[in-house]
Amino acid sequence: MIAKVVCTAMVAAALASAQMGGGGGGRGGGEMGGERNSGMGGSGMSPRRESRFDIFADKLKLNKDQKAEAQSLISEAYKEAEPLQQALLQARKSLAGSLIAGQSADQIAPLTGKYAEAEAQLAAVEARTFAKIVALMKPKDQPKAGPSFELLAEIFGQSAGGRSRREGN
Repeated sequence: MIAKVVCTAMVAAALASAQMGGGGGGRGGGEMGGERNSGMGGSGMSPRRESRFDIFADKLKLNKDQKAEAQSLISEAYKEAEPLQQALLQARKSLAGSLIAGQSADQIAPLTGKYAEAEAQLAAVEARTFAKIVALMKPKDQPKAGPSFELLAEIFGQSAGGRSRREGN
């Protein structure tokens, strides 16, 4: 009976993994963030993996030269964002420690302010970078770019702390 339960659990886990793309979550090994299985439609070949950056660039319809420039812009922004992400992580740790210690709302308020400030500064880096990338696009495609901002934010969320601040913290 126990073997039957264990076998059923293993089959359920395998099915769940297959439905999620098999690779699981977290940081992928792809360039500029996680990866996505784009599939190759049962051809027997192993599936091609796309990085978050490739998905972002494809959504914006960037050509090869624009992709190279966008990657350069993102790399520069990573350098600017790194100390902000470290400040965000430190602020999060301080805030968590204060909450665990049972400090009052008045004692926690400055820590919440530091966290919000670091988050806002990081969002500004993302927004400036996105604006520079949109400027690379054809003018007719620029108005359609807005929904792709979240993809860039995911790329940044993966760049330093390992876990995206947009993925449920």
